[in-house]
Amino acid sequence: TSEEIRNFIVGKFIEIGPNLHDVDSYIQRRFLLQTPDVQPLSFDELLSHTSNERLKILVEDQRAGKSTFFVKAAYDLKQKYPHKWVVLIDFKSIKELKLHENMSIGKVRRFLTKDVQKLSELNLKIFNDLFDAGNAIILWDSIDEYSVEIILNIIKTLEVSTTIQQWLACGVEHKNKLKKYFTQKSFKFSEYSENEQKRLMMNFILKQKLKRNVRSAILDINNDMKLFQS
Repeated sequence: TSEEIRNFIVGKFIEIGPNLHDVDSYIQRRFLLQTPDVQPLSFDELLSHTSNERLKILVEDQRAGKSTFFVKAAYDLKQKYPHKWVVLIDFKSIKELKLHENMSIGKVRRFLTKDVQKLSELNLKIFNDLFDAGNAIILWDSIDEYSVEIILNIIKTLEVSTTIQQWLACGVEHKNKLKKYFTQKSFKFSEYSENEQKRLMMNFILKQKLKRNVRSAILDINNDMKLFQS
């Protein structure tokens, strides 16, 4: 029944790439839209300000934290929209794809269902129904690990031919290519405050120590706290 299908997909989160083990310790980022009135926005405020745009583009430097943010964003989007199918695609984790420019919407759909997600027959039916209804969110990360031009063509095809929502993370070196394909204003990270930087460093130190020795981490954490509070 439709109710059984709805219950089946609630909580459905398909992730292709890094896992979600960092979401609990993740320090929430703020964002800057590329507009004249630049004010730092929370994640919810970013969603509100870009509610009319089905494609949201993050442009940032290398190693700025785009992939980490996309993992958290995918998780938050699934919590916020449990009726939508969320797919996080990290091209660092996908090998041997055979994609080309000017792919038809049918071939793009097969790429998403067969190459990326490898869906079962039941999941394929649910995904297609949600996809056709615009109830899917696809996050594209690390596109320069494959071919920027090809992936941008695929994203453009989906933007023109469907009503799904897409997120794209891209390096600043590809800004000119983005202008060729899209008219949306991009956004970037707002810098962490001093206190947020301390918390971020504390999280990193604790994780590293827990990996090595749990007992040592517990004994040392008080000293670290004193260091970063000074």
